[in-house]
Amino acid sequence: ASVPGMLLSPILAKKIGKRNCLILFNVMRAAFTVLMFFTSGNPVIFLGSFYFATLAVGGDAVISASMTADIFDYQQWKTGQRLEGFITQFGGMMVSGIGLATGLILPYFYRYYGLHNDYNVLFDEAVRGPIFNVMIIVTVISCILAVVPILFYDLSAKQLDTIAKELEERKAESEELKD
Repeated sequence: ASVPGMLLSPILAKKIGKRNCLILFNVMRAAFTVLMFFTSGNPVIFLGSFYFATLAVGGDAVISASMTADIFDYQQWKTGQRLEGFITQFGGMMVSGIGLATGLILPYFYRYYGLHNDYNVLFDEAVRGPIFNVMIIVTVISCILAVVPILFYDLSAKQLDTIAKELEERKAESEELKD
């Protein structure tokens, strides 16, 4: 399901911009996840919603990677230094710390609703239903929270083209000085 989102994302990014595209994918994932919450009794609609939520994940991955590269270019343009390694490592440490804390949320609910070591209990709707509902609620909250940092991204395609041209000019000048 991710592949159509991956293939659509460059087209959508050109039409509505990367920022809006990423917001759209997160809202789309949240909307289809909410639909899953209300259609758990209808497997066709539930799985269709799951498919479209996953489609949004594929688009999100492509656009996020592209925007990250744009941010690195902007940072290099602004400061003259390229700090991908530092920024990536710092981000990795932050994500690890946050992941350790938030990674305990779902297992708490799994245990609370009766999922311990025997996964056969998931055949019981009384156990599976509440666990799915918690997973759905956590996903919707995550999608909404993911939009917040995106709101601070304000680089337009025109600005990015200008930055890329200036970085190329700087590179050419520095190569001329070396020769």
